[in-house]
Amino acid sequence: MAETSQGEVVLVLEAEMLVNSSDYIVDFPCELQVSQLSGCYSCIEGSEISISCRSKQSQFITLSCESHEFTIECGPHNITTKQKLDFYSAFIDITCHTQCGGSKATVPINGTLVYHPSTYQSVFQYNSVEERNNSLFSLVEINFPDLTPLLRTCVSHWKAALVAVTASITMAGLTYLFGPVVIITLLKIAFFVARSVITFVFYVISKILRLILCSKK
Repeated sequence: MAETSQGEVVLVLEAEMLVNSSDYIVDFPCELQVSQLSGCYSCIEGSEISISCRSKQSQFITLSCESHEFTIECGPHNITTKQKLDFYSAFIDITCHTQCGGSKATVPINGTLVYHPSTYQSVFQYNSVEERNNSLFSLVEINFPDLTPLLRTCVSHWKAALVAVTASITMAGLTYLFGPVVIITLLKIAFFVARSVITFVFYVISKILRLILCSKK
């Protein structure tokens, strides 16, 4: 025995069509002021730079450097942006590029960073359980300083550096050759001084004892 039933089905069709869309972006001219780069290299803290930007209206511009890219805010009240940057050498002299007011501009970033001895490259490595448990491995992960500042100082003051190296080598040679003689001489002087002091002390004591004995008689 077959049964039939009737039902109603409602089908809703919805369509959206994007005909045209565009954003009107105004790129205002801006003035940039960059501070000296400060901080440390090859460290968790990193280095920091302050960039002030002024424009007629509020806007954001992007600075593209050799190994960094970041945005800064511009406005009519000279907004200052502080940006953290990571470097692995002491002397920094790079050029960043940006576009402001429809024209390209270059922003120099330079400075001398200091060295902070550290065995960890990042805070994530420091907080990891494996790294904290592996103390022997962390001992060999030592960041060596950049010797470029020392080499530049030696090159710029090569006469003083030559005199210092020559004096150090001469003193080391004299100490190696005449070290035993100097030590023996110092020991003789110390022995003579000690013997003289002891003799003088016994002489004073004997004089005091004689005075005491004479006073009793």
